Amino acid sequence: MGYYNSPVCLRSVPLLFLAFTGLPLFVEVRIVHGETITIMDDTFYNTTSTSSSSNKSIEASMQLFPDQQPLLAADKDVTMDSLVADSDSDVEVTLTSSTTNHEDIPRTTTTTNANENAMKWWQEAVIYQIYPRSFQDSNGDGVGDLTGIIDRLDYLNDGTPNSLGVDAIWLSPIYPSPMYDFGYDISDYSDIDPVFGNLDDFRRLLTEAHQRNIKIIMDLVINHTSHLHPWFKESRSSRDNPKRDWYIWKDPQNDVVTGKRKVPNNWLGMFGGKGWTWDEHTQQYYFHSFLAEQPDLNWRNPEVKEAVFEMIKGWLEMGVDGFRLDVINYILKDDQFRNNPVQYLKPARPYDRQNHVYDRDRQPELSGILKDLRALLESYEGDRTSVGEIQVEDHTKVKHVASVVGGNDQLHMAFNFAYFFTSWSAGMFRKRIHEWDTACQKQEPLGGWPTYTLSNHDYMRHISRYTPNPIKSFLCGNKEKVTQERAKLAALMLLTLRGTPFLYYGEEIGMREEPVMPRDMKDPVGLRFWPFHPGRDGCRRPMAWNGSRVQGGGFMTTDEEQSLPTASSEANQPWLPLSRYLENINVASQTTEEGSLLNFYKKCIWFRRQDETLRSGDQHIIMEGDHKYTSLENKTPKGTMAFVRESKSGKRLVYLNFTKRKVKVPLFREGYFAVGDTFQAVLSTHPSRPVAGESHDSNDASLLNGPTFTLNPNEGLVIKVW
Repeated sequence: MGYYNSPVCLRSVPLLFLAFTGLPLFVEVRIVHGETITIMDDTFYNTTSTSSSSNKSIEASMQLFPDQQPLLAADKDVTMDSLVADSDSDVEVTLTSSTTNHEDIPRTTTTTNANENAMKWWQEAVIYQIYPRSFQDSNGDGVGDLTGIIDRLDYLNDGTPNSLGVDAIWLSPIYPSPMYDFGYDISDYSDIDPVFGNLDDFRRLLTEAHQRNIKIIMDLVINHTSHLHPWFKESRSSRDNPKRDWYIWKDPQNDVVTGKRKVPNNWLGMFGGKGWTWDEHTQQYYFHSFLAEQPDLNWRNPEVKEAVFEMIKGWLEMGVDGFRLDVINYILKDDQFRNNPVQYLKPARPYDRQNHVYDRDRQPELSGILKDLRALLESYEGDRTSVGEIQVEDHTKVKHVASVVGGNDQLHMAFNFAYFFTSWSAGMFRKRIHEWDTACQKQEPLGGWPTYTLSNHDYMRHISRYTPNPIKSFLCGNKEKVTQERAKLAALMLLTLRGTPFLYYGEEIGMREEPVMPRDMKDPVGLRFWPFHPGRDGCRRPMAWNGSRVQGGGFMTTDEEQSLPTASSEANQPWLPLSRYLENINVASQTTEEGSLLNFYKKCIWFRRQDETLRSGDQHIIMEGDHKYTSLENKTPKGTMAFVRESKSGKRLVYLNFTKRKVKVPLFREGYFAVGDTFQAVLSTHPSRPVAGESHDSNDASLLNGPTFTLNPNEGLVIKVW
């Protein structure tokens, strides 16, 4: 459960009214030395600013939504170099000089796999997240379900390149729930909510998926339960109930001045308000990190761990292949219940002013639980896996995230959300990838395994983050063309980096972020904080299977000849409105369009499946101006990024051009590669690029000769080297 989209701080309220007019927002950001830059953004909840860098620090004058995905990321490490390096970054910059010292940044980063033959399925897999409510409705009630997912399994992987080709699906929660937070408030860990089906449907999903070599990863929320869970009902029934200590209960404090009851400490709920709720019946407070309807379990009670582990065993024995662990670093709190430090002058909502050192991330106890969980998973055959959601205050500080995959005996994987806050810049992506790769590799003794993802159910869809704003659209030309080019470049990057890529349903067709109107909101974040926060419904709209609104975009029926019932009742409507772009952005139309984003995703995934080097090879990130592997004349141009994948099967050079212009780039014949090596283009985002295996005017049209070659605007290219 990621509640990272923090509400706007009050000092930004006056600018909201300008934002709602639909007019572009100009935000002035002052450089400490007096120069200025102007950031323009046409999306009201995307207006952002940057903060300090090492020398010429940037002082932000405002930020509407510090954790909403920015076009220019709110990033403490942004430098003027990164802003001016790429003319396509969504920023107008009047300062073109930089005195930033890069000597402390390694010029290359190399990551290795000790034994390629020992790679596990989850290391080589492409994993696809499904938000079940929005994927496919099989019974016309407006909510996606398990039978609908079964009906679409061939789309995900039918064993041929006609399908997407994913290796596993991660299902957001499908357990019984009162749906205060749409499944992240579980009332029964051992069953399926009737809105999605039943256990027989789930067993059939397991069988059908496994027949197609698709693994199933379940979302597991063990920091808290629903307030309607039998455990909590017992716990709150009396102070002497055997399950009383399964949750976190505390006596009130007394205000020395007024004599009135006070909460036990200053811990807050991420949804806003106090983290403590008073229980009149037992005269104590219970703690909840999120909603009051989501009481936190007391993981310092060994009975809780035993009960949760027994529940996990049940799903493993049924055949589940792994678990995504929701906010797993929240499960342990300070046993002395000390107050969190507060930065009172920080311009943010109260929750974000706190340094959350006591209400989560308690070590070394957390590592002990994760090690026991890893041992449990690995006691079952089939390489069962885990991936953790780690909530941190600064998503660019990845060492803490990497620490939970350290030693090869804690979690198998963890999500790094720094990319959700990375601007469209080769320099910034290079920096983020280098930091994450390095942090994972430094985990002793065997290093951790990285993951990569650009979108999920809590964050703005990345295609919308990287859509040029109006001014940049004018400068770039065709806005939709540039958007599609960027989406393909992002896909190629995601699917060629060393690590496990996670896709979010609909990203393969370019579904947009579309905030819903207040009358249609379902997300508790939006319901509570609108208009200061748009909520998360915008990235959860129903999957666009076809362009027919009469058929509900194919979401409420898999039969293209069938129409929806004509009744106008809510029961016959999708749970969230269909996409406004349904007619143009859907699976059916892109399936028959040769150069579509969907077909490019298919091409990339199937290329990866058949290429051992991209699945499991070592990785060498070539830093900008790298002198170790290149001569001065062969340095990587600004606005581009390059890395090398290498295995016993060969080498692949991956080039990414983040700019709107053609760029001449080196082949590193005098550096990393040998002068006599052959370079052949094998996969490109650009339709005019000849690649191996396709028909060309010349048999060697895909070969790259000479010391340099030219990348097309926004082109990503994979080059085979031998």
